[in-house]
Amino acid sequence: MLNEFAHDIWTADGPDVAVAGFHYPTRMAVIRLSDGGLFIADRAHR
Repeated sequence: MLNEFAHDIWTADGPDVAVAGFHYPTRMAVIRLSDGGLFIADRAHR
């Protein structure tokens, strides 16, 4: 589920990942560009 972070920016939480015994949350971001396109930064999935 996308959560509005700011105007034309949304985030979604992903699963935690374990690295060297530590657990880190993952998150993706969707940003609407000025030309109407979308930029997706996805670290929520391996």
